[in-house]
Amino acid sequence: MSAATSNDASSSASTTSTRKDPELGGYRAIFGGDHKKPVPKWVPIALLAFSTVAMTFPIVMLRRHRAATLGKALEQAPPPPTRRSASMGVPIANPTSTSLPPSQSYAASSPSTASSKAEDNFNGALHCAKAFGIATLLVGVGATTTVWGVRHYMGVETTQEFADRMRKAILRRMPGLSARIHRAPEPDDGADIIMNEPLQDAAPSSMPLTPVELEQWTWTAAERRLKEAFEKDGFSGWAAAALRELEAEGHLERTKRGHV
Repeated sequence: MSAATSNDASSSASTTSTRKDPELGGYRAIFGGDHKKPVPKWVPIALLAFSTVAMTFPIVMLRRHRAATLGKALEQAPPPPTRRSASMGVPIANPTSTSLPPSQSYAASSPSTASSKAEDNFNGALHCAKAFGIATLLVGVGATTTVWGVRHYMGVETTQEFADRMRKAILRRMPGLSARIHRAPEPDDGADIIMNEPLQDAAPSSMPLTPVELEQWTWTAAERRLKEAFEKDGFSGWAAAALRELEAEGHLERTKRGHV
C-alpha cells in the first residue's frame, strides 16, 4: 500500500512539474531526455513516399514523351521503296555523273523530312512551362508538408514560438556555444576604439580623430594616416586605423545627410 502511494505521489509530482514547465517537456521531446516522445510511424513513411514520387514522376513523364515523339515520327515516315525484280536488272551508274537516281535521292531525303516534321511538332516552350510547373508544385507540396509536420510535432503555432523554443534549447543543450555567443565584453575587444574613448598610454597612430579631422576628412588624408599607422605599429595598427577611418567616413556622410 505504501509503495503504491509513493508511486502515485511521484507520478503526480512529475505531472505537476511538466505542467509548470511545458517548455521543458517540449525540449525533451525534441532533443532527447528521460521521456523521449517516439517518432510517429507515418513520418518516415510519408517522407519515403514523397521522395519516391518526386524521383519517379519526372522519369515516367520523360519516357512517355519520348514514346509519343517516336510514334509520331514512325506514323509520318513514308513507306519503304518497293524492291524491283531481279529480271529487270540494275541500271549502271555513269562514272562521270555525280547525281544519284531519283529513287535513291527520294529515299535518302525521306528520313530528314520525317525528322523535320517531328521537330516541328515539338513545342519546347510548352514543355519547359510544364516541367517548371510540376517542379514548383512538388516543391510547394514538400515545403507545406514539412512545415505542417514540424508544427504538429513541436506544438508551435508561430515562427516566434519556434525561434524562442530553439533559442532556449540551444542555451540548455549547448552551453559552450551559448557562452561564446553571449559573452561579456573584455578589455581586449578594442571597445575603446569603437567608442572613441582615447587611452592615456596609447600610441599616436591608435588615437581617435579630432573634431577638425572629422569635419575635414578626405580619402587622401586617410591614406596618409593609414600608411603612417602601418609603418609605426604594423598590421594591428593599420587595422585599428582603418576602422577609425571608416567610422570617420560614416560620420561625415551622416552629417551631410542631416542625420547628426
